[in-house]
Amino acid sequence: YNPEAWNVEDLSEYQKYYCRKTFLGKPMDITSSLEENLVKKSLLTIKDPVIDIFSYDGMYLSLFPTSKITTYDLNNTTALYSKETVRLQNQDIKLNQKIYNTKLKSLGHAKTITSIYKIERLSTILRKRVFKQAYKSLDNKGTFLIISRKNNLFYNLFYNMIRIKFGDDIRKTG
Repeated sequence: YNPEAWNVEDLSEYQKYYCRKTFLGKPMDITSSLEENLVKKSLLTIKDPVIDIFSYDGMYLSLFPTSKITTYDLNNTTALYSKETVRLQNQDIKLNQKIYNTKLKSLGHAKTITSIYKIERLSTILRKRVFKQAYKSLDNKGTFLIISRKNNLFYNLFYNMIRIKFGDDIRKTG
């Protein structure tokens, strides 16, 4: 809800906890058909080698028209989810899975780096770090494909009203 309040360790721990609420391979991101079609259309332009940043649950990886993808997840738990989702939905894709580290100078070598509905979930500091790593990883004519959601004014208003009433721990609303 507030990416600025989360460092990379907090985000990793949250993702591990959230993943455990369900089973391996279950897509956890809620999308519309419009969002999914946007992803499919945008991925038609990608070139190998490909790096995907923060796949999280792997649901978008199955839409890739390529067969070899290096993924960076925040922890081994989310990497397992990504792997199982791909296995269930598109067995032709071969993943080279890595765990993200802020200390990396680059993420490897790529013609395309993707971040699908994930960049907006990162703090400004982490986002800048990822951008630097991506820039160092891309070919001269490489592409960093970012697909993100626009913040919704009404959602932010609703969320902030809940925070005013209950504080930062929104679990109290239950």
